[in-house]
Amino acid sequence: MVAAEGGFAELSQLGRESSIIDRVTELQRATCALASSLGVAARYLQAGDNVTSETHSESAKEIYGCFRRNGGAYIKMGQLILQLDQLLPPEYITELQPLMDEAPPTSFQDVKTIVREEFGKELEELFSEFDPVPLGSASLGQAHRAVLKATGEEVAVKVQHKNVRRQSPGDIRLFGLVLRAAESLFPDFKYAWLAEDFEELLPQELNFRK
Repeated sequence: MVAAEGGFAELSQLGRESSIIDRVTELQRATCALASSLGVAARYLQAGDNVTSETHSESAKEIYGCFRRNGGAYIKMGQLILQLDQLLPPEYITELQPLMDEAPPTSFQDVKTIVREEFGKELEELFSEFDPVPLGSASLGQAHRAVLKATGEEVAVKVQHKNVRRQSPGDIRLFGLVLRAAESLFPDFKYAWLAEDFEELLPQELNFRK
């Protein structure tokens, strides 16, 4: 889908039948999240009543590493967590802060693939100019300067990162599972509501036309 209103165009990769590689990627993402969650839980259970700044810092680093590797919705969740700066231990804010600025870009080759799959045409058939270097990359997508071939209009083309829309329902379910489990294990942990907020927020964030 593409719109050229007000110098803005949108390209989004709609859900498609998953390939074996996609399934393996989903399993890797889930394994990363579960392993990270179990590692953090074990660290706090071992600390018991003797939780220290180091406990918080090492746990936050583990969460950051997983969110950074998985990208997409995980980075968006990290950004949501950072809004709780008045509630969380400061070590979490320090370790997760890079997620506000770090968003791995989609390669230009993948951008061209997304265009081809979306429209059945090569990128060069749609745009007379298309800067391969994004103007910026966010958690869910990135923007490129381009010129529409049909009209000659210069636009900013916003492209969703590869697979982020298809992966997001599974990511949301896993966030909910992990947060509810944490709330059961640790009576003082009262953040399971984050999953509900995220489930409402993410589809809005994935709507680039708003």
